[in-house]
Parts: sequence; structure tokens; C-alpha cells
Amino acid sequence: MKTTINIILVCALALLTMQCEVVSDDLLQNPNAPSPDNVSPDFLLNNIQLSTAGLFSNMENEGGEVIRMYHMFGVSYPNAYQAQFFDSEWSTAYASILVDAKNLIPLANEREFFSHAGIARVLKAYTLIALVDKFGDVPLSEALDEANFNPNVDTGQEVYNVAFAELDSAIIDLNKDELAGPANDLYYGGDDDAWVTLANTLKLKILYQQRLVSDDSDDAVAINSLLNGDVIDEPGEEFVFRFSTNPNNPDSRHPEFTGNYLSGAGDYMNNYYMNEFLAINNEKNVDDPRLRYYFYRQVSEPTDDPNEQDCINQAVPTHYSGVSGSGQDGNDPHCEDWNDVGYWGRDHGNSGGIPPDNFLRTTYGVYPAGGRFDADQAEGVAQDQGLQGAGIHPMWMPFYTDFVRAEVELTINGDVSPDGPAAIALENGIRNSIDYVINFSSAAVAATDTSGIANPANFVDSYVGDVLTRYAASMGTQSKLNLIAKEFYLALWGNGMEAYNLYRRVAPEKDAPNWDLQPHVESAAPGEFYRSFTYPSAFVERNSSVSQKTGNGVKVFWDNNRDGFANF
Repeated sequence: MKTTINIILVCALALLTMQCEVVSDDLLQNPNAPSPDNVSPDFLLNNIQLSTAGLFSNMENEGGEVIRMYHMFGVSYPNAYQAQFFDSEWSTAYASILVDAKNLIPLANEREFFSHAGIARVLKAYTLIALVDKFGDVPLSEALDEANFNPNVDTGQEVYNVAFAELDSAIIDLNKDELAGPANDLYYGGDDDAWVTLANTLKLKILYQQRLVSDDSDDAVAINSLLNGDVIDEPGEEFVFRFSTNPNNPDSRHPEFTGNYLSGAGDYMNNYYMNEFLAINNEKNVDDPRLRYYFYRQVSEPTDDPNEQDCINQAVPTHYSGVSGSGQDGNDPHCEDWNDVGYWGRDHGNSGGIPPDNFLRTTYGVYPAGGRFDADQAEGVAQDQGLQGAGIHPMWMPFYTDFVRAEVELTINGDVSPDGPAAIALENGIRNSIDYVINFSSAAVAATDTSGIANPANFVDSYVGDVLTRYAASMGTQSKLNLIAKEFYLALWGNGMEAYNLYRRVAPEKDAPNWDLQPHVESAAPGEFYRSFTYPSAFVERNSSVSQKTGNGVKVFWDNNRDGFANF
């Protein structure tokens, strides 16, 4: 009997031991956070790619708002954004892209999946550059240490240096022979050479963006070398994230389409930016050919009902240019008074209540949101219109490089001639931008354009000729640079972050020749313009090593523009 009991106890103990082993091996790890060794490199890379698109979407929108590309709510700059607004993109950058890249790169190299590693490095570098451009000094050297809950910041220059080194390493990885490529390359369809081209383009972006504060005399040589080498400057090389028309499981349509075509327009366009595309703008003699592709009007004329637009009963602010006694020249658009053809938006900073105008506002057009071409339909939006959401995130386009080349030829190489390399690059940038935009959705345009307004060649030539005439007449480097920057700004629709970078880097005084911005509608002194954005609340409130910034005027390291240059 004793022997039988012992046998039973031993068997029971053996069963318990077996159960403990099962628990130890399979259940004590978080199923939502498996160890890197147990994760497919393809799954990690997919998440990095998708998260990069999400990061771009958030960052470009906020950058575009402060730079008058999109409408900004906020009676003052300090009131426009709260620290918690940036928690999501901070989490996307650190907890998703950078952590996954940290885990993927050594795993991919160990398995000789070198394209996985190279792509992860490129998108890691892209993320680091974006973090610096928006927030300035950010955590990196201590950021991904799982034992450190209070990482300190590295300088923006240090983070840029790491990004540059990652791009060099990415190019090496992408040129290696590998055992297997990615199952899903969401940007370039498995073309390693295209990723190398992007890596070189991001190196160019780093160098030309930091050149005004760099003490490296070789930067100018490197910039010219990259421009004459393998960078994104031809159709088909563009760095874009493409959306589809799929409405659910998941909804893969462009976010600006889903926000503005499903139940009426949810966003306001910026009056100033729309005005810059019309000949009524006092600098232009020809409507911009991209106008009807960028913006779709739901009505053909302004309203006279103050319940739909309360600003029609309000006087033009006295601090707007063109107003008697303002001391300003020019003509800042205000409310609906600046046009009579239905471009219905809001002035910068207008924070009034929201009337039932969702089917009256001007909204996103064909490019880049996948909406509808404006052929004077004057009809409300619907989700079966236009490209039905099959738009893009234009993260870096070939014509961006044309404008960079124009700036470099002018400011580094010293070409101020009216028809030299800078002028040629400027013309290329304008023409290539227009060409890409008007060919973006030929089928959708053809279905609605019955009046031949989509692409008259002489119209394009007239616009380009008008710009080049003004460029030739502009006196001095700064005035010419202003015009290049303004045309770059108009070509950046859909990429507000690059527009924000551009403005901080080169913008002159308000109402300088060839460049201006509409003032804040609420006040002539709306507070300090964002030279960098506030740190996210999730970062400063849980981190004893850092404090919130002292104000909006804290500059990123490459911004050597004068203080207070944009407090309007």
C-alpha cells in the first residue's frame, strides 16, 4: 500500500512538473510582446512601414497648420496646441518604429535578410530626422534602454549625425546579396536600388538643412555631389505611401478623404493658401494650373448668410495688409471677400463655432487625397466620387529635389543670373510638380472634365512664364530665394512638415518681395510662432530627467533665422 501511494505521489509530482514547464515556456511571456527572436522579420518590417506612414500623417498636418497650408484653430499660438496632442505620434516614433527597428536590424542581419535591415535603417533615419525637425532635442542614446524610464535628450545635431550614419549603413545593407527579401515592400515593391536612392536623398536633406549652422566646409561639396548623383529626381522614384479604395477591414483610403468625403467636409481649407493659387493674388497674373486638383469646391459662390459664415459681418482686421492704416502693403484675403467663385475656407487662427457648412466648404481635391477634380460641379461631396480615397502621402517627390537644387545653385553656388542653373532648376520644379499633379488621376479627371480646363498646355506655359519673369526681375539673392521658396511651398501641398521646415529655414520679414504670410486673424500679436513644437505630455510628465520647453520660441538646432521673425 505504501509503495502504491509513493507511485501515485511520484506520478502527481511528475504531472505538476510537466505543467510548470508548459507554463514557463509558453505562458509567462506576454503574448502581445513576444521576444524578438520569436517574431517574423516581415511582421516587424510591416509595422515599421505602416507606422512611418502614420507618423508622417500626424506631423505633416500640424506643420502645415502653423504655416498656413491648412487651417489652424487657436485664438493664439500658445492656445492652438496642447502637449497631449503629440502623445500619439511620440508613441508611434519610439514605441513602434524605433523599438521595432532596434529589434529587427540585428535579427535581419543574423539571418542574412539584408534588405529588411536596410529598409529598417532608412525608416529609422527618416523618423529621427522628423523628430528633430518638429521637437528639436529628443531622446536617443538612452531612449531605447528598457531599464531606463527617464531618458534624457540628445542634441538635434547628435541625432542628425546618428541618422546620417544609419543611412550609410543602410546603403551597405541594401547592396549585399541576401537569402530573402521582404514579403511586403509597401513603398518600392522590393526595389533595393530605390531604397538606396531614398537613403541618398535623406542624406541630402540632412546636409542642406543643417548647412547654415554647420562648421564643416565639406558640406557644400557633399551637397553638390549628392545632387549630381543618385537622389530622387525622376518620376517613378518618389517616396510615397499609397492608399486604396478599400472601405473596411481595414479602411485603407486616404485619411483626408475619409475625413471629408463620407459625411461632408470635416476640415476647413486655409483662405490664404487657396488665394495663392488664384490670379487675384496681387503677385500673380495667371491662375495656378494645380488649383482644381488641390481643392474641390462644393459651391460656386460665397454665401451671404451669416449663419453659415459669421465672418461676413466682421470687418477686415486692421492688422491685415492692404487695410488703410495698417502700415502693410499687399492684400491679405479675409473670409469670403477675397473671391466670388466659391472657395470657402477660414483665415489662419479662426476659432469660431462650427455652423452646418459641411456640404458648403471647399475641401481636398484629387491630389494627394484621392478626392474629386473640380470641374465647376458645385456639388456636395460623397464617398463614391473622384479617386474614392486612392491618394498618396507625398513624403518626398522628385520635384522637391528640383527646388532644393534651385536653392543650392543660388545660395551655395552663387548663381543669380536670370536664366542660369538656379532659374532652370526652378522652372523644372514648377513644371514637374504641375505635370505630376495633372497626371495623377487622368481617369477621374476625364470623367468629370467636359470643358477642357484640366490641362491646357498654354495655361501651364503662361503660369511658368509669369513666375520666371518675376524671378528675372527680382533683385538680389534674398529676393530670388524668397520666390524659389514660395514656389516650393506651393508644390508641397500634402507635406506640411517640409513646408514648415522650409519657412523656418529661409523665410524673410513679412511682406518681403516674393514672400508673405497672412497674419493670425484674431490678433496682431498672437504670441510666439512655433520654432519647435511642445514636448508631448507623455514624455515630460513621466520623465524626471526633462522639463517642458520654456515656450514656442525654442529653435531646432539648424534654425538660425532671427528671433521673432514670424510673430503674426
